[in-house]
Amino acid sequence: MTRANGRKTVRLNRMSAGVAATAAAAAVLASPAWAVDFHWNSSNADWSGAGNWNPINLPGPSDRAFVDFTGSGNPGIVNISTDTLPNPLSVRILNANRMQVKAFGSLGVSQDLIVGADRSSGTLSLINANPQLAFSGRLTVGDTLRIGTNGGVGTISQNDGTVTVNQMLRIADTNDPSVTSAVAAGTYNLSGFGVLNTARLEIGYGGDNNQNPQMRGTLNLSGNAKLNVGADTQNANVRIGGGNAVGLLVQNGGEFKCQSIIDMAAGGSGGSGALYNYSGGSADIAGFRAYVMPLRELTLGALQS
Repeated sequence: MTRANGRKTVRLNRMSAGVAATAAAAAVLASPAWAVDFHWNSSNADWSGAGNWNPINLPGPSDRAFVDFTGSGNPGIVNISTDTLPNPLSVRILNANRMQVKAFGSLGVSQDLIVGADRSSGTLSLINANPQLAFSGRLTVGDTLRIGTNGGVGTISQNDGTVTVNQMLRIADTNDPSVTSAVAAGTYNLSGFGVLNTARLEIGYGGDNNQNPQMRGTLNLSGNAKLNVGADTQNANVRIGGGNAVGLLVQNGGEFKCQSIIDMAAGGSGGSGALYNYSGGSADIAGFRAYVMPLRELTLGALQS
């Protein structure tokens, strides 16, 4: 900086110009990428094919993926067959579409994964057709795994591999408030050698103010499968039923480890149903808290620890 005619002037030499250009380039690189909504565009293909998405590319860390193909009136199937996929921001499976995690497939979702939404159905599976073969398929959800959202109906079937939910698993999530008949339902079938880890669990919980009445959520645990709740840093209560909705946990095999209290038919009033039907396998549970609600039932056999 020099002073000329009593005024301050600034001279930008080559070095300072280079620094300015570098700073400008860094600012551009630091700018967040624009989020894009990607829609599945194939009747049956691999997630890893850029041409199977609209627009053509793979959903990235800032993008939302919609598995919602409806071409020729037939739902789509997306296969997760590799473990090198970029993690999308969120995934929504609807319009009767199916997402299949294969033997060596892996997908991480940074925020929510929704199975069955917007008054339509959706399916997610981790199925090993031959238990004699290795199966390392896995799915990781950074926030909440929601089965049946906004009046949707969702189903997850898992007999191998690992599903990890860092925040909460909600089986039956929300109704569509604009349509009285659009009642959500969710089912999780955990069998074989499947492993499900979730920090928190709600099965058919309609909310503290009955905001999602008549929903129905079901979790079936069998075989040699493992259900671990509270395996992470959170230890919020498990909720089964309540809020004028119905929740069912049916265990006839497998291993159930729960580090927190299970609330049976918590919150809301009237019409709630909560059932934990134990008839086999092992269960290591911190305890139960039952609320005086209609249709509440706790059916336990010889509960093992």
